Amino acid sequence: MSEITIAQPLSGEEIIDSVLDKIRQKLRQDCYLSPMLAYESYEADITVKIKSVDCGRIAEVETHVQESSEHPVNERSENFALDEMDLHLESRPPNQVRQEAGLPIPTLVEGADGKRTIKDVKYQKKTTHTEI
Repeated sequence: MSEITIAQPLSGEEIIDSVLDKIRQKLRQDCYLSPMLAYESYEADITVKIKSVDCGRIAEVETHVQESSEHPVNERSENFALDEMDLHLESRPPNQVRQEAGLPIPTLVEGADGKRTIKDVKYQKKTTHTEI
């Protein structure tokens, strides 16, 4: 059985999953949000700006989300500068985005009977070693 990956355009859902995966990675890297610790409250101020190419036009998404626990933090911590993060994702080929986010990749698969079909194959998640 042979496989050939196909570089189909990303769906909106795949872009969302990729962005959320990068944010999750970044938040886990800072060591403040440990699963071994408990937090009385939290506050988050998130801005997301996405530019995507759709049939030659650039579709832009800009959204701002504010979220807090039941009792939000009243003051900025003394480590506020360390608590903030800035994340920039460069444009990458669709299948690279899918593999980095652990998403299935459209793959042309030839079965034992010689019939070819396109299946979504989940390959091992590829981690990037670039600075986020």
